Amino acid sequence: MKFIPDDRANEIEIPYLDDTRADDGWQGHSTGESISALRAQISAEVGRLGGTVTRWIRGEYVISEQKRPGIQIGYSIVGQNGVGFEGRIDVAGLPWKPPYGGKKSDSRYKDAAENKKEKSLAMALYNVREALKAMRILQILSPGYSALVPWMLVGDSGKTIGEMWGTGSPALPAPGESGEIVDAKFKVVEREE
Repeated sequence: MKFIPDDRANEIEIPYLDDTRADDGWQGHSTGESISALRAQISAEVGRLGGTVTRWIRGEYVISEQKRPGIQIGYSIVGQNGVGFEGRIDVAGLPWKPPYGGKKSDSRYKDAAENKKEKSLAMALYNVREALKAMRILQILSPGYSALVPWMLVGDSGKTIGEMWGTGSPALPAPGESGEIVDAKFKVVEREE
């Protein structure tokens, strides 16, 4: 008898911005902080973790046919041996429900949609900042933990260690193996231009 696992078992259910609740662990719903202030705070947290933010690229992710506002944060770190490494943190805001009423061509509708887009991105950055703060504390409390490692880029692949690791099945070699990545499962994150 052959068992075929459900591919959807590893999918994470993404809530709409409009449906998130603090009771479910979501923070930053009503942050009054601007995106530029959150960017500065995230840059400072990356610095406290030993990295230097090198670029911010604003864009849009299309994930499972949902458009989500986002930012790619590029950073670099220098190891103890002086060798530099590049990394990338992809931040996708939550999808949001279209504003009620009005025509898409109406300026009030466009303003309301733009406000939801900005709120989604600000909430995402707020949560990234909070996560980086928690990782900094964990890095202090857990010797050997390196918070920025999962987002480091692997060779010329353009993929992060986390992406190469995949979901559910390790794609990186075990200690003592050749060091070459022989298999990888990842989801492609496309940027619509």
